[in-house]
Amino acid sequence: AIKPLHRPLRTDAAVLYAGATTPDAAAIEPEPAKRGLKAILQSPETKKVVPLALIFFCILFNYTILRDTKDVLVVTAPKSGAEIIPFLKTYVNLPGAIAFTVLYGSLSNRFSQPQVFRGVVSTFLGFFAAFAWVLYPNIGSLHPHGLADAAAKILPGSFQAPIAVIRNWTFSLFYLAAELWGSVVASLLFWGFANSVQCSVPPSRHRRASSPGEEIVGGLFSDFEAVRTESTTLTRYHTQVVSVNEAKKYYPLFGLFANVALVFSGQFVRIVSKLRAGAADPAAAWGLSLKLLMGGVVASGGVLLGAYEYMQRQVVTDPRCVDPSTLKKSKTKTKMSMRDSAKYLAQSKYIRDLATLVIGYGMAINIVEVTWKANLKRRFPDPAAYSAFMGAFSSTTGGVTLFMMLAGQRILKKFGWGVAAAVTPVTLLATGCVFFSLVLKPGIWA
Repeated sequence: AIKPLHRPLRTDAAVLYAGATTPDAAAIEPEPAKRGLKAILQSPETKKVVPLALIFFCILFNYTILRDTKDVLVVTAPKSGAEIIPFLKTYVNLPGAIAFTVLYGSLSNRFSQPQVFRGVVSTFLGFFAAFAWVLYPNIGSLHPHGLADAAAKILPGSFQAPIAVIRNWTFSLFYLAAELWGSVVASLLFWGFANSVQCSVPPSRHRRASSPGEEIVGGLFSDFEAVRTESTTLTRYHTQVVSVNEAKKYYPLFGLFANVALVFSGQFVRIVSKLRAGAADPAAAWGLSLKLLMGGVVASGGVLLGAYEYMQRQVVTDPRCVDPSTLKKSKTKTKMSMRDSAKYLAQSKYIRDLATLVIGYGMAINIVEVTWKANLKRRFPDPAAYSAFMGAFSSTTGGVTLFMMLAGQRILKKFGWGVAAAVTPVTLLATGCVFFSLVLKPGIWA
C-alpha cells in the first residue's frame, strides 16, 4: 500500500476554534461551511443570535407599549396635561433612577447576573400587571382629588403641575416604571448580558460579508466598539470584551430587530386602542384597552424570560458559544462604591462625550416634546384616541428609522462620521423651527 506523504488536515471543531494555541492551528483554514437550513439552525451563531434577538425584540416591544401608554395616562389625566412631564422627569424620574442605581449596585454585589436579571424583569412585569388589574380600576379611591383641590386653592397657579403629579400618583408611578424599563432592562440588563455571551471564535476566523446587504448592516456600528470597550469594563459578570468584528456582525441586527419591534408594537397599540371606539363609557373602554395592553406586555415578558432561560441553559454552557475559561473569570466580582464608579466614569473621555450628547439630546427633545404633546391632547382628548395615534406614530417612526439605518451607512461612507452624526440634530432643529412657527403663528405658512 502507498503511504501518504503527509497527514490529512484536521477540520474538526477542536482545531477550527483553537486559534493559535498550537503551531499547526494557525495555518489551517476551515473548510467551506455546509449550506442548508439544518446546518444554519445547528450553528453556534444561530443558537446564540436568534434568542438574543428575540430577547431584544420583546424588550423593545414592551418599551414601545409602555412609552405610549405612560404618555396617555399623564397627559389625559384629570386636571393634568403635558406640562407635568418636566416635573415628572425632574422630581420623579431622577430620584427614582438614582435610587434604582443604588439598589442595583447592592443586588449585583449579592447575587449573580442571572438572578438579578430574572428578579428585576419579573418585578417590572408584576407591577405592570398589578397596575392594569388592581390600581387603575380603583383610581377613584386611590387618587387624593379632595386634597389636591384644596392645595390648588391655596397655592399659586405655578404649583398646578406638581399638584397634578401628586393628584394622579399612580399614573406618576407608572410613568417612572415605564421609563426605568427602557433605561434598566433595555440598556443595562440586555447589553450587559449580550456583551457577556459573544462568540468565543477568534476574531481572525470571522468570514467576510457575503452580500451587499450584510456589508451595509455590518458597518453601521463600526465606531461603537471604542465606547463599548470602556463600558464593558464595568460589567461585573463580564466574560470577555467583544471584538470589532463581532460588534459589526451582531449589534446592527439587534438594531434592525428593535425597529421591527417598534412597528409591530405600534400597530398592536393602535388596534387595541380602537377596539371599543365610540363606546358609551369611554373610561371603561380605555380600562379594557389598558388591560389588553398590559396583558401583551406580560405575555411578551414571559417570552423574554423563556428565551433568557434557554440562553442560560443551552448557550452559556456551550463551549462553542462561550469560552469556558472566561466563565471561570466571571465568578470574580469587582465591588465598586458609588463614588468609585462615578470617579471611573469621569476619567473616561468616551463617557464624558456620551454624557454631553445625552444631556444635549434631553434638553432639545424636552423643549419640543412638551409642546407637541400638549397640542396632541387638544386634538385627541379621549385616552383611547390619543393612544391609537401614538401607536400609529410609533409604527411610522420604526419604518423611517429602518430606512435611515440603511441610508446612514451610505452617508457615513460618502461624507464621513461628522456629517452623519450631524444629521439628527440638524433635522431636529429644522423641524422644530417649523413646528414652533406653526404653533405660535398658525397662518404663517398659509
